[in-house]
Amino acid sequence: MNTVANTGSPNGKPDHPSYNPDYIDNLFMTAGVEDLIFGGYKHGAMRYFIEKLWSAIEDQVPPQIKEENGFAFFNGKNDTAYFE
Repeated sequence: MNTVANTGSPNGKPDHPSYNPDYIDNLFMTAGVEDLIFGGYKHGAMRYFIEKLWSAIEDQVPPQIKEENGFAFFNGKNDTAYFE
């Protein structure tokens, strides 16, 4: 598990066919407050789900997760009463 989290590859080697550094998450997030609350943030795991599995999970994800911008606590609620 630690190998996959640190390298993004099941065998821990960057030359593995499934290796993609865009899907690697860090221990601490570096997203700004504006992005996390309103703008949206796509971390490694979220980017993987959106790019690879979105068509399969689209109807099962909560409204805080959108394909365009990833996760935000108030995604789509900026200056609106939507879902209030």
